[in-house]
Amino acid sequence: MMELHQKGIKTIALIDEAQELTVPMLSELRFVLNYQADSFSPLMVILAGQPQLAETLRLQVLECIRQRINVHYRLPCLEEDEISAYILHHLKIAGLEKQIFTDEAIKLIYQFSKGIPRRINNICRYAIVAALVADSPTIDTDAVQKGLEDDDLI
Repeated sequence: MMELHQKGIKTIALIDEAQELTVPMLSELRFVLNYQADSFSPLMVILAGQPQLAETLRLQVLECIRQRINVHYRLPCLEEDEISAYILHHLKIAGLEKQIFTDEAIKLIYQFSKGIPRRINNICRYAIVAALVADSPTIDTDAVQKGLEDDDLI
């Protein structure tokens, strides 16, 4: 890591779904981060995860790791009026230039997702499948309801 740092290369370890790390695994990170001298560290660690990660990091046994976290960011839930633009953005990435979800479907998606982006994504995915099965060009409340039928999926 020091060699890379001396060459001007920043070393970053990104751990996604970090809420799945056990307390012993998180404790092991402390040893990696202990390489830190003063405020300098040749390694940046990014932990990305669900809200349970913050709860785990609040445990007394992880105090040493919590003290080494320089930046916290929590992705806020979307407001109801932001859901349509969020869905349209994803549709555009997939190659569709227009909104195919009805206003009523979007309201229902907000109601069930509570604005949590991952839930919005899952609900939309299943609603699209339900609309495809029904051979419907738009995603309406029926498609959303059908997509929500299996609670285990969302």
